[in-house]
Amino acid sequence: MDDHYRTLGVAPTADDAVIRAVYVELMKRFHPDRNASDETLRRSQAINEAYAVIGDPRRRAAYDEERAGLQ
Repeated sequence: MDDHYRTLGVAPTADDAVIRAVYVELMKRFHPDRNASDETLRRSQAINEAYAVIGDPRRRAAYDEERAGLQ
């Protein structure tokens, strides 16, 4: 399982505003339109995937529950 918190560089206790701010900053830095390398593309995809999960309250709750079950 991917660690979406690590991908975004935020703590699991981070609130929604912090997560959104970090996501915006990361996408400014790693958006494929700014740098067309394969690594940037992979990184931006991982950032988008992580934000899609932990940026949505229902998906985040399910993800956190699943993470807790793996520990």
